[in-house]
This record gives sequence, structure tokens and C-alpha cells, in this order.
Amino acid sequence: MNKKVLALVAFFSLSAQADVLLPVVKKYDLADNSSMWQKIKTDRLPEMLITETSVDDPTNPYSRLFPKSFFQNNDFMVCYNDCSKDSFSGVKDGLLKFNRFQEWNVVEQSTIYYWLQNYLNFLEERFYFKPNHFLKAYSSREVKDETNSKLKNNAFFLSTDKSLSFLPANKSILFKLLGGKINRSGFDPSVVVHEAGHFYFDQIFGHAVNAEIGGLNEGFADYLANIVLENPKVGLVMLQGKALRDSATMVTSNGQIKSYAPGKEVHDLGEGISHLLWNTRNKVTNKEDFDRLVVDAIKDIARNPYSSVHHFKEAMIARTKNVLSGQDLKEILTKWDLLFPGKSNNIESMAFLDTPITHQRVAFDISQTSNELMAQTFGIDQVTKLNLEVAGSAEISATQSAILIAHKGEDLWVAIDNERKNILGIFHTDGKLLTDKKTLEELKLVVSNAMDFSTFIKDFGQKLKLFSGLIEGKGEFASAYKVSKVSTTQTTRIINDHSFTSQTISMTLKKRIISRLFGLPDITEVELYTAPANLHGINLPEYNGETLIGFNLKFKGGTSQEMVLTKLSL
Repeated sequence: MNKKVLALVAFFSLSAQADVLLPVVKKYDLADNSSMWQKIKTDRLPEMLITETSVDDPTNPYSRLFPKSFFQNNDFMVCYNDCSKDSFSGVKDGLLKFNRFQEWNVVEQSTIYYWLQNYLNFLEERFYFKPNHFLKAYSSREVKDETNSKLKNNAFFLSTDKSLSFLPANKSILFKLLGGKINRSGFDPSVVVHEAGHFYFDQIFGHAVNAEIGGLNEGFADYLANIVLENPKVGLVMLQGKALRDSATMVTSNGQIKSYAPGKEVHDLGEGISHLLWNTRNKVTNKEDFDRLVVDAIKDIARNPYSSVHHFKEAMIARTKNVLSGQDLKEILTKWDLLFPGKSNNIESMAFLDTPITHQRVAFDISQTSNELMAQTFGIDQVTKLNLEVAGSAEISATQSAILIAHKGEDLWVAIDNERKNILGIFHTDGKLLTDKKTLEELKLVVSNAMDFSTFIKDFGQKLKLFSGLIEGKGEFASAYKVSKVSTTQTTRIINDHSFTSQTISMTLKKRIISRLFGLPDITEVELYTAPANLHGINLPEYNGETLIGFNLKFKGGTSQEMVLTKLSL
């Protein structure tokens, strides 16, 4: 950095109006130049991207509530890592005094603060939106996964605590040798606006049952970054001159058309949406009105918790017909049908409600325990438990089916689009549609596992087979982990409401060299549970003449995943 920018880091001068000069990555368009980045190291930026920018004094609001000094205003705050450290020491004699942090941390925080402020002002002016939650943003946040490894090169929004996290860049030698060249996510204005876009989507859509709405969320977040920065490319600063995604093109960097496919990864699915929105916007005269039509379409389909991306397609087509005509309209409609062929699906028949309810039930108890730090970081319960019980199925049509699940003692019918793997509706047995958001949120994980129950059971059996092979050093799992100790205890378990004595086989594991090289999880122990006799009607592996009915996978960081069969009435 030049001397002028370095000086700004130490002391930022305040104007008479209590303004502050901050070093901000502001000239986003200039980042689209790969030659400019050739000699720039990770955690650094070309000087031409940084602009001294005046903002309102970010120290006044909440100064009495927080014992430390952060970049903050009435709507959000930006702090370093976990907010345990001061971003600056305060204001004295008209100067904003920084301590403790290096200059690039200040540039990152300043950039996040500036663009969040601009973005929220934009939402208020364009969409008349004021957030009803205080937003927290963390720069260079340290996040660990279950392997106890620090995550890098990413950014995310958490709905649970309304927070934005911008992770550090990977500076390891191995990463660089493999050609990695990624900068801090918090340096990139497009990433800041994109993640804040999820915050806005969360406010206007809320809970969605179908996973592919996540693709709409990603596409909308890209679109917001595009229109705020007036640039179709996202990630130019983070990827040092290369675009992570480009809404101006219909083809990905891998040469694939951005078309819809069932189960497609949400960012990939979102690329088709952002391309269509950006392309349509370029053709309309009043771009601000079109932006409002996009938000209006999202609010429209949000009234139906079972909406899909094809519902959004139809909502946008109806609105586009009011702002385009002639050849322009024809081109856009053709693109929608090319990238998102087909239409939104409705339940073809409700006859499945009359299917006789039998006593054929299969049930599993599933639980996941996260370590305390992960639970706090991601705003989740440290222990999550659910009971997956499938009581029957019915065919609706050649492309639709229904499954009967149990939830808190009540049977519920789930109507499924088999091709797109979307949920068309969840019904009480009397035919009443379930719309309660809290219950739908509780059912989300249960239904996702029950939608393809045969695959779930097959996967469960394969895991048991892999884990049981460890004892004899056989199978793929045994090539990565070695058993150092085996012990067996007895406990009482219940299947079909009958108790029996079950064996618990505990295996202490050590990682082999190959698992270290490939960065496999630090699994410290596997427990296997048995039933005393073969269970008919379900294909599960055996060990020492007993049927394996469950497992508990334990990781070094304190995370565990347990799954055990509790009911088998066929």
C-alpha cells in the first residue's frame, strides 16, 4: 500500500459533520484485469482498487451497548473474527484511532461496512425495504468443520442469527502449488452484496420447503450484486481478475448451458436465473420498475411454501409480458423455455388419501451432536434428534407418488414430484394441507430422507457394511482407517416396542497415511449396534451371527452422527 493509505489505517480524519475517511475497495470494474493481479499476493490488493471514501462516523450507535468499538450503525455491525477484539480503540480529538490490527484487516472491514451501508440504502430506495433484524458481519472469521480444520475461501449468510461471515483466504504452499489464487472474500464488493442478498431474500421469502428454492436464492443474490455494482460478473476481486459467475453469459466457464436439472447444485441452478433476469433487464426501458417486478414475483410465490423455481418462472413471464413486446419478448420467453423447460407441477390426483393405512412401518432414530464451537458459529442446536418413520406409500401418477410418514404421533401424507424431487404438498390424513411454518421446518430433514426411502435404507446398509469391515481390515473404509482397539458391551434396545439385549461394538480408529494425504475427517471411534436375530424384510449386514441395526460415528472435534433402526413391521 502507498504511504497515504497506510496513514489512513493509523488515523482516519473526521470532518466537521463527523464523517470518516475509510480505505474501500470501490472501483470494482477495474478488478476485471488479470494482468493487474500477476504480482499481487494473497491478502493484498492493487492500490488502484482502493479509494479513500467518506462515510458517516461508524462509532456512535450502540456505543453504550457494546463494550468494544466496531464499525456499526443502526442496522448492522462489522467486526473482526468473533467480535472479541476491538476494530479500533475509539475516537479522540477528531481522530479515529486504530490499534492491534494490520492495515489489510482495516481495508477488509472498511469495504464490508461501506458496501453493506450502500446496499441497505439501495434496498430502501429501490424496494422500500427496512430490515427488521440487526445484521452482524464478521471479517476474516475463523470457522472449523468436524475435522477441526479451518475453513477458507468462502462467505455465507446464516438465517439463524442473521449474520454474514467472510472467511480468510488460503495461503498454504500446497494450495498455491495446485494453482490456487484466491483472495479474502471480504475484499470483494460483489461477494459482500451477494451474501447480504441472502439476508434480503430471507426477509421476503422466509421458509421454503423445496431445496431448489435455494437456487432461486443464489440467483437472486447474484442479480442484486449485478444491479448494485452495475456489473454482471461476481467474484472479480476474490478470484483476482477472474469471474466466479457471469450473468451476461448463457454458458458456464466449463462450456455448459445454464439449464435446469433436478437436484442441481444451488449455485449452478442460480446461474440460469441470474442470467435470465440480467438479460431481461438489459432489454427493458425502466430498469428500476423491472427490479421491483422481480421482488414482487418472489413475494408472490413466497405465499406458497411448496413453490418451485418453475413457479418463479411463470411469475416472471407474466410480469415480463407487461414490460416487453415483439421480438424482445419472444427472445426472453424462448430463453426461459430453453433454460427452464416445462411448467410448475400440481398434484394430479388426491386419491392417495384413500389408501388404506396398514401397520407396515419402518423407523429410525437419527441424531447429530455438534461441538459447542460449531453450534455457536452456525447458530444451531448442539444436539439435533429426529425420528424417521415411513408407514406406507401410494402412486399418484407415472411421475408423482405419495409417502405416509409419522410426525409426533400423527400420520401425514407427502405428495412428491418424482422427476424434480419436489414436495407438492404435505397433508393430514383428512386432506388438510399443512402450512404451519414451524412444523414444516421440523419436517424438512425428515421428508428429505423419506422422499427416496429405498435409497436411504440402501445407503444405511452400505455404511454398516463399510464400518463392520473395519474389524477385519476389509473394505474401502479400512484402507483409510485402522482399528487400534475393539471392545464390546451390552445394552437394552427396543424394536417394534419389544426390548432385547443388544451388543455395542466400539472401535477406536487411527488415520492411515492415505487419509491424511487426502484430508479425510478425523474419525476417532465407530460404534456398531446389533440385534440378536436376523430381521426379515430388510437387507442389513450381519456380524457374529447378529444383524447390525445402527452405528454412531464420532469425530475428533466432538461431532457425532448416530442412526439406529427402531421399528420394522412388514
